Amino acid sequence: MGVNSLVRAIVVMIVVFLVVSPFAREASAQTPIVAASVDDDAVTTDDVVTLTISVAGETNIPVPTLPIIDGVQLLGRTTASTQTLRNGQLSAEFSFSFRLRPLRPGTVTIPPVQVLLGGTPYETDPIEVTVTQGTGLRGPGTSPQQPSSLAGQEFFIEAEVDNDNPYLGEQVAYIVKSYASTASFALGRRTYSPPVFWGFWNAQDARRREYSESREGLRYRVTEFRTILFPTVLGSITIQPAEMNAANTFFSGGRPQYNSGSVTVEVQPLPTDAPPSFAGGVGDFAIEASVDVSAVNVGEPVTLTVQVSGTGNLDLLPDPVWPEMDDWRAFENSSDSATYVESGQLKGVRTYERILVPKVAGSLSISAIDYAFFDPRAKMYRTVSTQSIPIFVSPDPASLDAGAASQSVQSQVFRTAADIRHVKVAPDRLATPEPPLTSRPLYWAGWAAPALGMIAALAWRHRRRLHIRQTADGDVASASESALNEVLMSRERGEDPHQASGRILTEYLGAVFGRSPAGLTRQAVAASLTQADVSVPLISDLDALLEQSEAGRYAPGITVDPAGNVLDDAERLIHELDWELNR
Repeated sequence: MGVNSLVRAIVVMIVVFLVVSPFAREASAQTPIVAASVDDDAVTTDDVVTLTISVAGETNIPVPTLPIIDGVQLLGRTTASTQTLRNGQLSAEFSFSFRLRPLRPGTVTIPPVQVLLGGTPYETDPIEVTVTQGTGLRGPGTSPQQPSSLAGQEFFIEAEVDNDNPYLGEQVAYIVKSYASTASFALGRRTYSPPVFWGFWNAQDARRREYSESREGLRYRVTEFRTILFPTVLGSITIQPAEMNAANTFFSGGRPQYNSGSVTVEVQPLPTDAPPSFAGGVGDFAIEASVDVSAVNVGEPVTLTVQVSGTGNLDLLPDPVWPEMDDWRAFENSSDSATYVESGQLKGVRTYERILVPKVAGSLSISAIDYAFFDPRAKMYRTVSTQSIPIFVSPDPASLDAGAASQSVQSQVFRTAADIRHVKVAPDRLATPEPPLTSRPLYWAGWAAPALGMIAALAWRHRRRLHIRQTADGDVASASESALNEVLMSRERGEDPHQASGRILTEYLGAVFGRSPAGLTRQAVAASLTQADVSVPLISDLDALLEQSEAGRYAPGITVDPAGNVLDDAERLIHELDWELNR
């Protein structure tokens, strides 16, 4: 009996293992690993640090976006990947290498880099790099092993640039060509190792193409590697030799190393006659603007989309100088770029979005936007502009209702006044004069009636004010209690703090003043609170929080204040308003 039980237990364990182990392997294989590392954490200002972001376990990895690192210049990036099939599961490992140049001595902190995998964000750990002052000189590179004569050479490589005297920020193409004799290197394999492009922005990996060419009477198979660069520093920049490993025969096990010559580029500054709107763009660009709607109400958002397209470094293109528009409130939203290479030139479009909220009603317009840039081909500054965009802004519906009610009261008063303006018609004939009116009692009663009516009206008005005051005190207390409960519930629901705080404060103020929250602009709120003798600092704090909530609503991607403090501030302001309104 004991043996049978043991056998059954072993069988159950085997079955469980066979059922569970594939799921365990799958879960293990699908768990991504994201890590960051640097090749050296103690460097000088002469060195270049390589930051590598490694992602393992996924087969579709987006390129990580490197955050802004204070005191560091990004020179370029490269990408490498490997894929393996293990236990029936396809896995991959990606390495994203970012080349960084420290600009000043001190401690540089590389913040966490976020990678979005399957909708889930993963972050690396922060890294600290200690930077000391360098000598200002780059270390010597490898001397090029270029033969003095090409005659009889079976394999060699050359490096060049298409422009060795560019302007700062102008595109430069770095070209490496490997020449392989078709007789000896038809079956050879070659591995290209680009140099570190210190002093350049490199946004694209090298593009490869192959063709045939005759040199010194020999026929060569040429493999060309072209990298687009943008100089970021002035003066003389030396690009160190590129390297390439090649096997000279199909059966040869050796892999000799070949080096290209170094290339020197003299970067010249931009001319000094730049226009005021110039922000640093270099290339050839056009600009256009559009909006999502052409008619809105006061307080409703308009999305302005501005696209700068053309040839140049679109990834580092500076923002346009936005015009001042007194009738609008502006909120920065997002910006992104899409690039491609055409005819050896980096081209593309950079898109900016701004949220504009009209302050007043009427026929408004979005001012023309000027964009100045330096055209290196024409060697001059140029300015392109958008067209102004008309927007018709209607008054807020709640304000219209209040205005219509006020106008109705005024018209009633006017008609009443018109009804008592009688015209005395002249008599057809003369009659015997009657006794004067002053001798009649009704005459004096008529004079006394207005005074008595005024006294009665003042008494009624006093009682009415007392009743309104008591009612308002109750409304403020009820509104504040409801608002504070809503703050607590919004925290429990996990509602966006910026949007929740603006909604709760607007509803609270609408209840206090007996107005629709939809019609309460920030200007109307400030005016009503001023009439209620609320202190100026409290009104300023409330206006600042309402502005912050608008930024969270219309442009959530650029809100910089901690979200957790917004609801706390709203709660504090409700308490303070409740106290001041009930004084």
